[in-house]
Amino acid sequence: MPLAGFAVARGEMSMTGAIVSGTIGTLLGALVWFYIGKMLGLRRIYRLASRYGKWVGVSGRDVMAVQKWFSQRGGYWSVAFGRLLPSIRTYISVPAGIARMPFLPFLIFSALGSVVWITVLTVAGYYLGDSYDKIAQFLAPVGKGVSITLALLLISWLSYRWYKHRTGASA
Repeated sequence: MPLAGFAVARGEMSMTGAIVSGTIGTLLGALVWFYIGKMLGLRRIYRLASRYGKWVGVSGRDVMAVQKWFSQRGGYWSVAFGRLLPSIRTYISVPAGIARMPFLPFLIFSALGSVVWITVLTVAGYYLGDSYDKIAQFLAPVGKGVSITLALLLISWLSYRWYKHRTGASA
């Protein structure tokens, strides 16, 4: 998308066209992962993750935890917000498919999150031009901030589970 923004700056493409095209491409990819989750279901994905997940750093327990969290928290805003997170962007569609989220809300909330991220990248490319190293400098703090936030949330969640297990075991 930064390259599309650079093309916009050079007058080779419109900003609207770049953002709409990027959003459509993103949604098509999201639909593939959505239908993988929907068609395979929780059991098969759990078995696949348990067997082969070590190659991508996902275990069957991870799959179950994410699915439980997704089901309890409501998936609509999780999908929209997940599109903004570099490490989650692609895979947030899988739990939505497993949960059999209705198609139209999935598409709408995916589009909401995607259009924000795509706009940020395209506008960055527009203003930074062919200075791709500047784009990386611009996005690096965002990625680090998101990663740190996710790590803190994970540590908090693990600490809570440990505390809950520990106090439950001693009672």
